[in-house]
Amino acid sequence: LTNQYPYARLVDDEGNSLPITNGYRESFKSAMQAKGFQNWSYSPIEDIDEYDNRQLNTEFRINAAASYKILPSLKFSLTYQYSKSTAQTKNLQKANSYGARNMINEYTTVNPDNSIVLRIPLGGIMDQNQSDGVVNGARALLTFERTMSADHNLTAIAGAEIRQLRTNNQSGRDYGFNDEYFRIGTVDYLTRFPMSYNTGTLMTIPNRDGVRLLTDRFLSYFSNAAYTYKGRYVLSGSVRLDQSNLFGVDANQKGVPLFSGGFAWDVSKEKFYQSELIPYLKLRMTYGYSGNIFKSLSSYTTSSFSNGPTSPTGLPFQQIENPPNPSLRWERVGMFNLGVDFSSKGNRVSGSIDYFEKRAKDLLGSSVFPSSSGITAFRGNAANTKGNGVDLTLNTVNLSGKFNWQSNFLFSYALDKVTSYMTTAFNSAYMDGGLVPIVGKPISAISSYPWVGLDPNTGDPIGILDGLPSKDYGNIIARSTIDNIIYNGPSRPPVFGSLRNTLSYGPWSASANVSFRLGYYFHRPSIVYGNTMGLGGHGDYAKRWQQSGDEQYTSIPSIPTTAVTTRDNFYRYADVLVERGDHIRLQDINLSYDWPLSPNQKRAFNKIRVYAYANNIGLLWQESKSGVDPDYIRERTPRTFAIGLSVDL
Repeated sequence: LTNQYPYARLVDDEGNSLPITNGYRESFKSAMQAKGFQNWSYSPIEDIDEYDNRQLNTEFRINAAASYKILPSLKFSLTYQYSKSTAQTKNLQKANSYGARNMINEYTTVNPDNSIVLRIPLGGIMDQNQSDGVVNGARALLTFERTMSADHNLTAIAGAEIRQLRTNNQSGRDYGFNDEYFRIGTVDYLTRFPMSYNTGTLMTIPNRDGVRLLTDRFLSYFSNAAYTYKGRYVLSGSVRLDQSNLFGVDANQKGVPLFSGGFAWDVSKEKFYQSELIPYLKLRMTYGYSGNIFKSLSSYTTSSFSNGPTSPTGLPFQQIENPPNPSLRWERVGMFNLGVDFSSKGNRVSGSIDYFEKRAKDLLGSSVFPSSSGITAFRGNAANTKGNGVDLTLNTVNLSGKFNWQSNFLFSYALDKVTSYMTTAFNSAYMDGGLVPIVGKPISAISSYPWVGLDPNTGDPIGILDGLPSKDYGNIIARSTIDNIIYNGPSRPPVFGSLRNTLSYGPWSASANVSFRLGYYFHRPSIVYGNTMGLGGHGDYAKRWQQSGDEQYTSIPSIPTTAVTTRDNFYRYADVLVERGDHIRLQDINLSYDWPLSPNQKRAFNKIRVYAYANNIGLLWQESKSGVDPDYIRERTPRTFAIGLSVDL
């Protein structure tokens, strides 16, 4: 049960469990129970043991390989892999669970004579799902390696790979489940029944039965080669053709040719290079294309079929999922990389610096379409993007000997932007993470509605419409365009990295990792009044505007006289709630002890290690003044602690 009021007591002073509010009036529940309904109270403590949720995963693989040396420098190999995985889940809401009792009560019909009819039989509710996956794959490979002289070396491979993945999924729900006698009841999935809490609301009983069978096939041809001259110049290249069984696509578009090329120069092996400070220096440069395909799309018109229960008429129906798209093709991503590898004398300092540029073409995405066309969205090759960035890796040995101290520093800067998109229509979804891309802006970004403040007389939030202050929230949202909203910045950090320090003394070792993420924004969550007028919502309820003058120190709107969805939506994405997400976090700490083993005696173990590990420890610093953790805005991932024993035989 969600949306509970703050600080709801689960037990009394003596430790006895307490029922809590579950959305229904106490008088209503009492009246219904007097007519024969199930107990409608909800006690979280007592309810814990009324659920049985289990999952069983099994997997096995068979690998086979054969090779034959055709010539001293030429070898042929053939490999085959078969794997099968099964995932089974069973989730039982027992007969006395609140989930089962609540659903039975909601679908119970009260006759004019106050007798009742159970539309869902008494007992538990069992949800079961089984997913099977079978993979068959084979690869044929030719390998060539030859050193012609002390100065020339050539290696090359060429081959083909074929792979098939077949997945079969079956799911179902049983009502009236009796886990003692293993019996189930029957229900009517077609009839729309009046809800007991509101007889004007008609709903069908949820049907969780379903089957799905998917088959994906892939075929690849590939070849790459590398030539090394005098051990310091390396020239490499690769070409490949990847194909898939993309339904309905022309043969020449089922696959995409891909290539890459690179050059490396070990400068430190040159006679003219005599640096004692940096004895190892290597330059690298690569350029190439990779590809990707979205398997659920087709060049043909695709539709989904329903067997009736979700239809207002109760009859089977079909609906269009995506219109025909004969030009559907693979995504292509081009990458240019320029890098330097280096190390100081004795490897006390080592690392690499990389600069990259990335251009993506024919990216798959959704575009908004006018509803008069019969659809509201279209998925296809919708956009192009480009980006660049820098990656830095730095490893240092600060102290060595009996006491050791090593540091590993990672730094990345990466920024992208949309260079073209098939539609310029604006949608408010762009406000929260860039669900609708805008040309010239990052793929994932934060935008907001301009904020004027609170009305000093009513505490209503004030925005801007046609350049003037306004409280016409519906039109503010509907008439928002790229030109009259505020672009705040990327929602993904363009700057991120970590610093890990490792200390060791004899068999003891300890490490701590500090991570950082900089240069991005997020919408801080706040009160949403809705139909509950804020009760059971956000803690900002206590900071809301209540009287004239409060607008001087708070930006939390007042309680509206009636529920206004557009008012809530405007405030949720207003500029006043946008904050910087920059922060530094103590990510994890690891402590380990390697048990000393005598090298001269026979022993059953090669290594024994005892360790303790803590993850997601907490923030060390953040730019946001609200105290909201930008990594866990809506739901915090808990800290984890682990102790373990690792044994190598």
